[in-house]
Amino acid sequence: MAINRLLAGLAMWAILSGSALAQQAVRAGVASIGAPFSFHDDASNTDKGIMVDVVNEIGKTASLKLQLQSVMFSSLLSALTTNKIDLIVATLAVTPDRQAQIALSQKVYTDSDALIVPKTDATEYAGYDDLKGKVLGLQKGVVSLQALHTDLYPKIRIYDGGPDVLRALVAGDIEVGVTNRSISGYLLKMGAFPTLQLVPTFTPTNFGDIAFGVRKDDARLLGTVNDALAKIQAAGTLDTILAKWGVQ
Repeated sequence: MAINRLLAGLAMWAILSGSALAQQAVRAGVASIGAPFSFHDDASNTDKGIMVDVVNEIGKTASLKLQLQSVMFSSLLSALTTNKIDLIVATLAVTPDRQAQIALSQKVYTDSDALIVPKTDATEYAGYDDLKGKVLGLQKGVVSLQALHTDLYPKIRIYDGGPDVLRALVAGDIEVGVTNRSISGYLLKMGAFPTLQLVPTFTPTNFGDIAFGVRKDDARLLGTVNDALAKIQAAGTLDTILAKWGVQ
């Protein structure tokens, strides 16, 4: 009888412990600058963006108690590895260097290059071959100049950021622009450049996966995030979130 009471007590302790773990807050570090994936909105004093919407859906799906806190992007990795946060919510690209330091979830979004033109240009551009002879504005780092064979594109102008390319298009300094798809799609969705459009017929060539990050030893949280992501994707919720932010 004593053994039975001991076993029953241990079983009850396990149940209570599991329940406590389920209610333990997951501290999510949200990059304060990085729209459309994550940013802190000073007007409402809240964190917003694609990854914020997705992590909130993960919280609902997996019954996680989330505790969001704004963190500078440059501090996210150290905050995670020093146990100040449990989850990175940001424009976190999947790279070999990051995979060596932390565990990354299944991809949330695959970013790419995009072609932007004035709305007055109805040409159905399919790829870079169709841009030969055009005055091309290129966002630095989006696609390599070597891949474009610069001798075939003598009128390339390089810009530091996507918004710089879009402003050059509006000003008429360039005829077509190649930028980061997610940021440009978001800016166009928000109405920042009403005279410009994404070219839907353009085939992108440069891809990069965006994911969540957890500590390497936190297999339980990683599994929970991945399981919830799969459910959100299957339900079409992820597509709805991406469309909301102009990223598809």
